Amino acid sequence: MYIAIVRLSHDGMQMVTRIKVRKSFYGFILWLNSIYMVMPQTLLEKSVDKRVSLLLKDGRILEGKLSGFDDYMNMVITETVENGADGSGERRLGSVVLRGNNVVSISII
Repeated sequence: MYIAIVRLSHDGMQMVTRIKVRKSFYGFILWLNSIYMVMPQTLLEKSVDKRVSLLLKDGRILEGKLSGFDDYMNMVITETVENGADGSGERRLGSVVLRGNNVVSISII
């Protein structure tokens, strides 16, 4: 059995403490395991006007400058370059409005 405690720190980092509970001869034994995660909204706030790389659900990779985003993680990317999932080379797309639920991962480059 696991118990999870979630806390949000002042700098936007989410700390998840997972406690494993196991019954033993002497009662209950607890193991602590802390995991630090960056929340997506926090990462996006820090990435505005910076170059980002986005992995999409269909395997394509978009690289460009993050101009803005909304609460649904829809993003506006400028100077966008697309790298195809099949390695078909680069395509320059210019400005792109991207729906948030198509994004698998975001990284700052």
